[in-house]
Amino acid sequence: MREIKFRAWEKREKRMIYAEEAKDSKTILAVGFHGLPIAVDSGSFRDDEIIGWNIDHRLELMQCTGLKDCKGKDIYEGDILGLDDPEDDECRFKWIVEYGYSGFRVVPIGDTGNVAFRSRLWDDFIVIGNIYEHSTLLVTT
Repeated sequence: MREIKFRAWEKREKRMIYAEEAKDSKTILAVGFHGLPIAVDSGSFRDDEIIGWNIDHRLELMQCTGLKDCKGKDIYEGDILGLDDPEDDECRFKWIVEYGYSGFRVVPIGDTGNVAFRSRLWDDFIVIGNIYEHSTLLVTT
């Protein structure tokens, strides 16, 4: 059984929050109904039960796929992947990790030709950024 992890993009501060950081804060981040991020603080508890929460619209949640790239880094939805290929040092071929009804998938950015068929395993990929912190990688040349 795999561990289910999330990270969140904080829209106002424009930074990524990982689970480790959220554990150390006074606010607990959680996934609520319909996948909406919720914030639960110490005032939301009574007798060890949650009595209230707020939908936190400043956060954009992304789930970990449970897979790792060729360097052992966790792959999350919203990550931008390139091929771990010495012939492709500029990562000309890129994909975005998305979550759909049937699970996680990679969607090509621009024209990848037949390269997608050559890379059949997740560990052929390397995380080169994400759609929030590295949006310039979304531009095709």
